Amino acid sequence: MDLLLRGEMATLTAVEAVGASTRLPGDAGLAGLYLNELVVRLTGRQDPYPRLFDAYARTLARLAAGESLAWSLRRFERDLLEAIGYGLQLQHEADSGEPLEAEACYRYLVEEGAVRCAASSPHALRGSDLLALGQDRMPDNSGLKSLRDMMREVIRFHLGGGELRAWRVLAMAVSGRPRTPD
Repeated sequence: MDLLLRGEMATLTAVEAVGASTRLPGDAGLAGLYLNELVVRLTGRQDPYPRLFDAYARTLARLAAGESLAWSLRRFERDLLEAIGYGLQLQHEADSGEPLEAEACYRYLVEEGAVRCAASSPHALRGSDLLALGQDRMPDNSGLKSLRDMMREVIRFHLGGGELRAWRVLAMAVSGRPRTPD
């Protein structure tokens, strides 16, 4: 890809395809739009992030192959945060440094990490779900929902308290359908 830069305006002068275009029908297409908005909103303009774009390509392939949308998105969010320098602490408790316990419950504090809490606490996450995300193992549907909620809080923090338009679009798209984890 070649760009000609003049101030804030860039002109694309050449581009080479690296493969066939990826088709993302239905909900996978909406997930693809979400990925795009995440990248645009959380990365700097013209900053190279080779690991991020490798993760992006892997996620598009997963979506095109019909893999779990929710799990594909959580993996990408995790990888994106890592690539831009905001990696999640998914192995140790933030306050004690002790390894996370699968049977324990935690609250994830964005600037600190996982802190043990009561299972009845708002935003409580199972340790097994945090460990699964860190070890790239898909949790059950309940875990995927908890991880989605945690990731939204983390992303919202890094957006300076803002929201993604894709969250509203996805909410409207699924409002008339049975709920599936996204």
